[in-house]
Formats: sequence, C-alpha cells, structure tokens
Amino acid sequence: IYGDTSSNRIYDPNQISRTYSWYLSKTEDRNGNYMQVTYDTSNYSEKRNLYIQEIKYTGNSRSGFPAKQYVKFITKSRGDSYVSKAPGFTMVMDRLLDKIEVGWTGGKLWTYNLVYDTSFDSGRPILKTVESDRHTTKPEFKYSSSSRVLTWQNIA
Repeated sequence: IYGDTSSNRIYDPNQISRTYSWYLSKTEDRNGNYMQVTYDTSNYSEKRNLYIQEIKYTGNSRSGFPAKQYVKFITKSRGDSYVSKAPGFTMVMDRLLDKIEVGWTGGKLWTYNLVYDTSFDSGRPILKTVESDRHTTKPEFKYSSSSRVLTWQNIA
C-alpha cells in the first residue's frame, strides 16, 4: 500500500489531492505476514519532506499478531540542506541518516552508526563507513570518478 494517508505521501500544500510522491506504508503477503512503514512528519508542514522513521515487521493480519521486530532510522540535522522545487512547491531536505536501530518489543538488539566524510568536490556529506555495537567488521565506502562513457547505440 502506497500513500494511503497524508502521513505517507508528499503533496501540494495548496491542493492535498495533488500528490507528488507516494511512500510505502504497508506490504502483506498471501499468508497475512506484513510489514508497516512510518515516516517522521514532525516538520512536514514547514519542509514538505518525509523521512523514514520505522519499519515494523513479523506481524500477521490473519492471526491478529502485531509486528514485533523493528528497524528504526534516526536522523540528524545536516548543515548543507538541499532545496528542490521540482514538484511545483518547495521541498527542503535537511536531515541525514545518523543511526539505524534494530530490535523487537523486548528492546534494542543492536545499533548501526553511520560515519560521514565530506566530498572534496561538492562539500556534501558522503558515507564513509558503518559502525556497529555488535563488533562486526566495518565496511568502507570509496568513491572515485568513473572512466566509463555511456553512449547511445542503434540496434537494428
């Protein structure tokens, strides 16, 4: 299910029925197993943007069992906000993913912390690594220019 309420879609502030983007709110398989997605709407009226806040999963609609596992997305302010007027109104993207928390109704299981560097050419944050409180190996992200040139080809 996408955009079934105003809290999971981006819409024109002057005309709520004019939707720019639908966000996933729920998905369910044939057996009734489902996952729900919620978004942070706390600054929506001002910024016209949504950030994923939580995914709850392992629920079952047939048996009436609520979702017990979760993944929470914690954001932080970013100094280099991005403004877009592509939808016909102003959207401000001023948050950066800071942490991902994984848990269940009994509590938090582990946390991932995202570490950023600053891009030398754009000055914007780029993901450097992801740290975990579970003593796992840290992936390192390396960025470089691509030497590959994309061209159109005529196919007969």
